[in-house]
Amino acid sequence: MVVAATLSARVHAANVLLQGYYLNPGAALLNGAYTFIMQNDCNLVLYKTSQALCSSRTYNMGTACFFTLQNDCNLVLYKTTQALWSSRT
Repeated sequence: MVVAATLSARVHAANVLLQGYYLNPGAALLNGAYTFIMQNDCNLVLYKTSQALCSSRTYNMGTACFFTLQNDCNLVLYKTTQALWSSRT
């Protein structure tokens, strides 16, 4: 994966989201036809070309959201300090 230019400074410039790093609204990870984006409406979506393959279903939840891989390996989508979605790992 290649990291899109709009990513937060806390995103590692590689093909992975490392522990403790995060995606801010508008940030995306790219891999060929695939885009994994933290949308501005708080929805986290995986696209293949322009077709949404899956999402966190957290659209229109606000604008202060970010997605992170925590140090405990749990993937979490936060709105400020409230967890909206997690992988429960």
